[in-house]
Amino acid sequence: MYFNSLSVLFLMQLTPEAAIPILPTLLVQPERCIALRKGRNCYAQLTFSWDLPIAANYCLKSSNSESVLYCWQAAKSGHVEHEFSQQKTHEYQLINSDTGAILGQTQVHVQWVYKNRQKKRRWRLF
Repeated sequence: MYFNSLSVLFLMQLTPEAAIPILPTLLVQPERCIALRKGRNCYAQLTFSWDLPIAANYCLKSSNSESVLYCWQAAKSGHVEHEFSQQKTHEYQLINSDTGAILGQTQVHVQWVYKNRQKKRRWRLF
């Protein structure tokens, strides 16, 4: 028992909290958008938030269309709202605008309530 607690104390001294890298967080709310029928656009008001340990120039972009949605200058965190109107699952990325490095990514999943069913209609004369 004595040996186990001593080794844990020793390991805690070797790995200080400052040496552990903090991973960036990119969150989106809601993560899921629900359309009435498959193939129709899903509309939602998305809220993006992120937090990083180092202040720099960051941009939020859509990975499917490569368009930049919003940028922050010399910021450690950010918050922005965006109108969502898509038919399929869409991915967003947080990038460092100076280096182009992708720091975080998230997805908005599009789901539907009903599948489109095409009824076969056969014409009959009698």
